[in-house]
Amino acid sequence: MEKIIENYALYSYERLQLLQPQFKVKGLFKQQNWYYILCDDFSTAPINSKYSDISQTFNEEIRIASCPIKLVTDLPEKSQRINERSQMDIQNLVGSPFTLNDFNYHLSLKLPKSLPSIWVNYDSTNGVWEVLCAEILSNNQSQIVRECISKLVGYQAEILFIQTENIEDEFKSIYKSSSNITIAVSKHSFFDYSKELMRKWEEDEEVWLQNKEKLLWSDADVVIQQEHKHSACFVNASFGETHDIRNYLTLFNEINLILPKESLEENFYNNLGVNESELLSLIEMNKLKLVLPYSVNKYNTKFIEKAISVNPKNLVFSRELACGTLRNQRIRNPYIFLPIENNEKSEFLNALFKLSDSLNNNEEVILAKWVKNFAMALSDSWSKMYESLAKKGALGTYTTGLGPILHNTIESLTGNNYKLEIMEAANSIEWAAARNAVLCPVGPLARHEENLAYLYSGVNNNWKYDIMTSPNLITDGILTISRHVPVLEIAGAFQGSEIDKLRNLIMNLSEQKSQGQMTEIIEQFNKKVKQYEKNQKRLNEWDVRGVTLDSIIEVTNSTIPFAGFITKQLGRMIEHIGSKNGELETVLRKIEAKMSRTSPDVILVSRARDKIKDLL
Repeated sequence: MEKIIENYALYSYERLQLLQPQFKVKGLFKQQNWYYILCDDFSTAPINSKYSDISQTFNEEIRIASCPIKLVTDLPEKSQRINERSQMDIQNLVGSPFTLNDFNYHLSLKLPKSLPSIWVNYDSTNGVWEVLCAEILSNNQSQIVRECISKLVGYQAEILFIQTENIEDEFKSIYKSSSNITIAVSKHSFFDYSKELMRKWEEDEEVWLQNKEKLLWSDADVVIQQEHKHSACFVNASFGETHDIRNYLTLFNEINLILPKESLEENFYNNLGVNESELLSLIEMNKLKLVLPYSVNKYNTKFIEKAISVNPKNLVFSRELACGTLRNQRIRNPYIFLPIENNEKSEFLNALFKLSDSLNNNEEVILAKWVKNFAMALSDSWSKMYESLAKKGALGTYTTGLGPILHNTIESLTGNNYKLEIMEAANSIEWAAARNAVLCPVGPLARHEENLAYLYSGVNNNWKYDIMTSPNLITDGILTISRHVPVLEIAGAFQGSEIDKLRNLIMNLSEQKSQGQMTEIIEQFNKKVKQYEKNQKRLNEWDVRGVTLDSIIEVTNSTIPFAGFITKQLGRMIEHIGSKNGELETVLRKIEAKMSRTSPDVILVSRARDKIKDLL
């Protein structure tokens, strides 16, 4: 029990470093059964707290409940320093405080898939971890369990193995208590799913385990290299709303489609204009990929099983989607993924708060508020991102994306609060970017998705700090087949040089072809569409919009990635107030160097315009 309490103390100490970085701490110490955080004094005012006293803020808002730890300016005699966790241990959740259900959740992710399912209880009286299993484990299997438990708790655990027949009841308790956005673990499944579905589920977990460390820590450019861009679109049909799928098949080689929950399926199929059999055929033809950001057990698993039997590669589960999203976010939001230790993060945040104070002293109140809010957004994301990603998969990537920083930037500079709009739209945009696909907004989030997509691509010096921005690239008047034509006929036959040229134009829109070239390609494409479908009532008109990005850090009127905008603004503020700040300047140089090597792709938006009238 002593080591568990020490883990609680370390966790409390690390949270203090990130959530109150302006409060200077000198280390964590222990004397007998108490833990002490050494500091200079208690005069520092807390940030973003309902309390005015830093000790009360720590005790009520940061400290793990029941942990015997307090802030002191003088250490008791014979106090011993406690070594801090490495950043690698923090991101692997080593020694993190878990409920019993959460501990079993994270342990099951780490155990080999070939190992029989187990459940672990903790006997706090004797300090023993009790491993329940329906069958007797071999010596090798027992050793693997010992190692996995010890790695997760952060010390050499004492373990007792117990054979039991009721282990499935424990899994049911996790299932019943888990939130709607928790991604279930395959080992805890007690439903009779097909072997193919279970294999796909396990592969999804393995993708996360194999990639998470380099995605969250490595600074190598190879980690963030994007897949080859192909003609694809992304449709978030979570609410059951979509355009007729024939529109997408006309414009793109591949459709990435988020499935709705089972209760919305009827409306979903009606809007797509297809039945289940046709949808499965499109999956088999590599025209359609199903994207499942929620846990697989939240969907119609009978249909999922059919889709996997047809073509398992064309289903993207939550953790695979999370990996792709993080890879893209590392380019788009490099501040979150700085490969630095916890104390270095704290120093950087403290430097931002000092810059904010200096701006306030120079009567730059609005800019001071923006810097402070930017620091608080980083602080909040850093303090919870690893737990969020581990449990929520792709649904946890909002924490690491641009959404929180965009919200704080707009609110601090204008007073306008778009938090709800940004939270609702951010996932669709970042998942589309992860899939290298054009976003096709639909349903109740469509307007927010379109507006925010342009901001995610970049901003220019004339940006008015509003969520409403305008694209500087537009192609319109593109005809699509919208209804009635047999869907599999379109998927199989709608091809040719004119089709490929238009699809390549869409995917490479930001490379700036001349207006004459774009018009000619669209005209040739439309001619092909009209040859294929003579009935004008079965045609829609679509456009594709986006933003061109110029050089990343140069001081021009060009459009730059949002992280480049942040870096430029911080650099200008430091220069303006004559501040010498080593921590800030070091980080800004790292960000500039990274952005000079890699630039985020533009996020394009495609939408249906008015119905065709006299175009034929």
